[in-house]
Amino acid sequence: MATNSPMATDIYAELGIERVINGRGNQTVLGGSRLSPRVLAAMRTANASFVDMENLLTRVGEIVSETLSCEAAYPTSGCAAAIALGTAACMTGDDPALIAKIPDTTGMPNQVVIQSVHRNAYDRMPSVAGAQLVEVDALGFESALTDKTAAIYFTASFETREGSLRLSEVIEMAHARDIPVILDAAGQVSPPSLMDETIATGADLIGFGAKYFGAPNSTGLLCGRRDLVHAATLHGFIGFENRGGQAFGRGYKLDRGEAVALVEALREWRNGGYEATRRSATERATSIARDLCHVPGITARANAERYWVEVTFDTAVPHTADTVAATLRSGHPPIWARVEDTMLALATNTLTKDDQAILVRRFAEILGES
Repeated sequence: MATNSPMATDIYAELGIERVINGRGNQTVLGGSRLSPRVLAAMRTANASFVDMENLLTRVGEIVSETLSCEAAYPTSGCAAAIALGTAACMTGDDPALIAKIPDTTGMPNQVVIQSVHRNAYDRMPSVAGAQLVEVDALGFESALTDKTAAIYFTASFETREGSLRLSEVIEMAHARDIPVILDAAGQVSPPSLMDETIATGADLIGFGAKYFGAPNSTGLLCGRRDLVHAATLHGFIGFENRGGQAFGRGYKLDRGEAVALVEALREWRNGGYEATRRSATERATSIARDLCHVPGITARANAERYWVEVTFDTAVPHTADTVAATLRSGHPPIWARVEDTMLALATNTLTKDDQAILVRRFAEILGES
């Protein structure tokens, strides 16, 4: 596991930027992930030479598809890019004339059906490709599927929400009408077997966020049907460069080092990396909860399943999860924590031993322990 190094701290200081203690996990706004020595070494090696990027992306996709037992895969600049490119693929297929029109979707199936309980900030990505979202509830879902429907958008982590159809039901209705299902599975990577189970659902296109398995913040995967993944590549940045500039995805660019890092991170994750992360994060959660039990006014509990320390506040103290989170963030160095209703949560997979000591001390200062 990589740790904060003096060089990492020094470069931020040189830039006049204060480093953050990350108690929120693999979040984009904090840089996503901390790369392991193996992944960093792969990036350095890739940086030493130039390469035909189309060949590299194709080979990385082949390795990923072999690893995950899916028909095809394509490395992308994050899960959001995977969803946008995948949506475009569902609307155009590999038709060059239609690909050149995106995001103008006039004259092609351009509706993406989404359940109301699946709405989220990231469902904007289908519309980036020119699709129109059609929001329905479970009762009206099947009737919303028409010859104008290009795809169905489903968020994997929302399947258990009240009022949501099961993914298997959605796939059955969609496939009866030859409509592809796009599954946003950004964080569905822990344990690695969850990725396999997600692939096995039968969704036509699946987006993963690679930062969750230790790849750079700016990387992701699009997996699924060979024809649709191929069409998505035609919309991507290499499709733009190598096919006459007729692709909307020019901005979704990956560096060669990022592409190599993605596949190395996936290999590491599935060959001991997940277990090492889980063990370290669980030990850290237990240790922090034990240290915080001496701070008055709070109760701290390790949640090993989520790699969290859950902090609740006694009603007798003039502090809440919101006020303590704000105070932690305004200090030096800033400590970013999660607020879940009335609970403050600290993700431990992104904390180091040094972070732990600072964190415990700051809690004691805020809550009045000398």
